[in-house]
Amino acid sequence: YWNFDSVKCVAELPVPKATKCMCGADWGIDDKTAFIFMYGLPGDIVYVAQEYVAGGLSCQQHAANLGKYPRLPYYVMDSAAWHRESDMSSVPDRFGQAGINLVQATKQFDGSLSDVLDLVANNQLVISPQCKYVLDGINSWQHGSHEPDALAAMRYGIHQMLATYMVRPPIRKEHKMTFEEYLKYRKESMKGPNLAPGKHFTIMDGFKKR
Repeated sequence: YWNFDSVKCVAELPVPKATKCMCGADWGIDDKTAFIFMYGLPGDIVYVAQEYVAGGLSCQQHAANLGKYPRLPYYVMDSAAWHRESDMSSVPDRFGQAGINLVQATKQFDGSLSDVLDLVANNQLVISPQCKYVLDGINSWQHGSHEPDALAAMRYGIHQMLATYMVRPPIRKEHKMTFEEYLKYRKESMKGPNLAPGKHFTIMDGFKKR
């Protein structure tokens, strides 16, 4: 998320009462469990308004803590949570018993990530300054490394918002980088083109070289 504008796109925004809320969730294995609450605002803005992030708790304990947040008909959680454990129950089963209904999130990583990148490029993703885990992930995560659970939860929720027309799909633009931005974006596993200072290339050019 090298082009996320932390000046324009980190803000508290008013949310009208009738605005629908979407929540993406990721069951923590390497990280803490995350529930990210988002709204679709005028101008097809995705507003990340609240986050619940906690670790070392049971599904019932998480469900009790979520009582402080918007109560929704369903929450979108990563598909790995549907794994059956030795007692033949799954994470969604246990959340369901506690009154939290989960539906399975997309398995399409690249496609859902591209949607988020397009929102970022168009300044259509706005994050509350209270969402510290999401902002930390936005500022530190690099493609190819482990995706923080808060970011994955946000991605699942945004994919569902687009799929259910809570917001319209963002217009896909050619994302140009300066040489300095390219150096920040490039990873050791990525073989990018040779560039001179002041030149530009696009994100898609970079992916074609992988």
